[in-house]
Amino acid sequence: MTVQAPAATPVTAPPRRIGRLRRFLLLASSPWTSLSLLLVVFIHQALGSAGYLVRQHFEVNEMEWFNGWLSLLLWSAICVCLSLASIFRIPWSLSRAGAHLTHLGVISVVVTSAIYFSNKFEGEALLLRHYIDITTSSGSCRLLPNPGYTQSMGDAVAKVEAVMPHWSVLSGSGVPQQAWAVMVTLQFPDGKPFTATLIEDRPELTQYTLQGRQPTSWLSDYPALEARDGRLIVHDAAGGSLLSTELRVKARTVEKTGKGERSLEITNITPDFPLMSPGFEGRKGTMVEWTLKTPAGQESGSAIVSEPSLTRFQRARVKQVPDPRLQTIALAPAPCALAYHQSLAALYVRTFSGEANSPSQPIRSLAHDQVAHTALPGLPRYHDHGRHIEGGQALALEAGTFGGVHFTVTGFAPYADLISRWVEDAGAPLHPVLDLTFLGGGSSQPLDKVLSLSEDAAALDDTPLLWLRSSTPAELQALTARLAARFPVLAQETTVEEDAESAAKTRIVFISAPDGAITLWIGQPGRNLAHYPIAPGGQIDVRMWNEELTVRLKARLEHPRKLTAPRSVPEEERESRSSVGSFRSFIEVTARLADSRSDAAAPSWSVWLPYTPFPHLPTAMGDADSTLGAYAPHPVHLEVPGAGDFELEYSRELLPLDGPLTMTGFDVPRRPGSDEPAEYFCTVSYGQPSAPEQAIIHMNYPLNWNDTFFFQENWDPAYQALTVLGVGNRPGGNWMLAAAILLAVGMAWSGVTAARRGAPAVRGGAAP
Repeated sequence: MTVQAPAATPVTAPPRRIGRLRRFLLLASSPWTSLSLLLVVFIHQALGSAGYLVRQHFEVNEMEWFNGWLSLLLWSAICVCLSLASIFRIPWSLSRAGAHLTHLGVISVVVTSAIYFSNKFEGEALLLRHYIDITTSSGSCRLLPNPGYTQSMGDAVAKVEAVMPHWSVLSGSGVPQQAWAVMVTLQFPDGKPFTATLIEDRPELTQYTLQGRQPTSWLSDYPALEARDGRLIVHDAAGGSLLSTELRVKARTVEKTGKGERSLEITNITPDFPLMSPGFEGRKGTMVEWTLKTPAGQESGSAIVSEPSLTRFQRARVKQVPDPRLQTIALAPAPCALAYHQSLAALYVRTFSGEANSPSQPIRSLAHDQVAHTALPGLPRYHDHGRHIEGGQALALEAGTFGGVHFTVTGFAPYADLISRWVEDAGAPLHPVLDLTFLGGGSSQPLDKVLSLSEDAAALDDTPLLWLRSSTPAELQALTARLAARFPVLAQETTVEEDAESAAKTRIVFISAPDGAITLWIGQPGRNLAHYPIAPGGQIDVRMWNEELTVRLKARLEHPRKLTAPRSVPEEERESRSSVGSFRSFIEVTARLADSRSDAAAPSWSVWLPYTPFPHLPTAMGDADSTLGAYAPHPVHLEVPGAGDFELEYSRELLPLDGPLTMTGFDVPRRPGSDEPAEYFCTVSYGQPSAPEQAIIHMNYPLNWNDTFFFQENWDPAYQALTVLGVGNRPGGNWMLAAAILLAVGMAWSGVTAARRGAPAVRGGAAP
């Protein structure tokens, strides 16, 4: 019997279990995970851009939203997802290289973008085209190129009268060319004012304009002029004839001299002209108006035929300095080494005033031991904070200690108007006032007025608006009788139009009776004297000059104190924030003595500061309607008892530059057939002062200086006297470009390989 061995049982390997970590990695690298992350990123970016109210709720701008921690977290998750997909899901073969390159390109773009935006800065720099430097025997000063800008030099005064960007200058061939010019008027004591005209890059063309009817010539080589014997003749000091022309309108004589060309032209002739000079009253003569041009300048005036003593010189433009007290006047470079961050707020505190108002250095120093500036990180951008709004939450941004005083930012108003009101304060000095508002009278805007008490009843004779108080019934009767005497009862009232004369005769008088009751008395020409009782908090309607006028007595204060706070502009009244920017924003700064800052009961002092973009500019800029005048800062003074007077400015953080930039020219070519600007060309010099480099900044052509880019951002259309350059950097910009190219190559490779895999193979003929 054969025993058969049992059949061998086949041995099978135990099933392989996928570890939890591998399952997690496969899930994290799945296409659905990457698509879900992309959808979340899209929603996040859309909320920060189109849904701007969402990011404004968190008080961040677009740059901070797109480069914030949540955005970085989402993009990091996408990078991790793509990295895991390349490691665990996509074969490492040549045919799949496009996918790997695409993933690597996306990761590179994310990494380089994070580096770029985390190190990027943006700012602004204000460049002036020139300074005007003046030196006199009594001092010196430096003017800024803005009409109305004025400085003193000892006992002399200089004022910028005009800035002309299109001054005509004749070239050597006689063809007019456009040049940039500045006109400055100078006034010396006991001297007549004159105006200097300065031409950019042409100091030899500086000339001086003088005006005033006088018997002596402004040109020393041509001291006398007379009309006789049918000719107009110019004489030298010895009485000899230098130049003459016939007495005929438009007659002109031109001569060549060793010093240049001179001419004499008759511009007008008036017969039977009445003579007004002493000794000639009642007589008439023939007046000849003329213009004399010489190498030393030109002048114009008039002469009476056969009466040389009546020759008058009326206006001149000369090349020689008219007053020897003026030593030098010239355009000077205006280098700028200050820039400011675009959106990083700062507080500037000053404890000095002398240097800020120096006539020789109007640009105020910010690198001074008596100037402190501190950044304000965390300052809101879009929403009101502070006690000025109902239920408002006060801020507590510590701004540091300076001069023994600690400053804290306690309020913010992003879009507001500053208004003032008066309150009763027992600690304030006794100074009785009436807080009034006048409404109507042809104006849609209310007129606020604080009227002080006058103890002199004689002020009725000279003061149209007055508050008087009577201590006894007799004094009250005397006051009203005095008013009645000025405005007697009329049988018939008449209508009187408002003009300077009637306004000067009108009297608006508040009279307080002994019991404190207030009566408003109104007297005006052509109408009977009227009186109206008015109480604090009340109002009355009156009629003046045929207009309805409402007078509101808001308060009567014995110890008044003025409180100033912003009023938020209603949403429906706001202009576009892109056009207004930060110009209408305010911060509230609260000051405490440094040694008592931890004591909540210690006294504090608060003020509201308006925003100013360039705190180094002087406060008085001349023409406030000009571009430069609009940039004038508005510092606020805060007096802290025991510590002194502080000047506060709310502005932006300083942005250090590698060196000064100097604006040397500006050109605005126009579109053919119109006055519309075609381009803006700003010429600047930079680098070493001994060997500066030149550059022209215009659209899409910024200046790249030490990896900082300067581009044209704003300019001065009226005068072309300044430019605002945008300042920024591009950290890792080349790496970002390389990452984008890598991404494009990867996508292209993937597209080509996918197309090749999808195409039918054709060998030896048509496919079956």
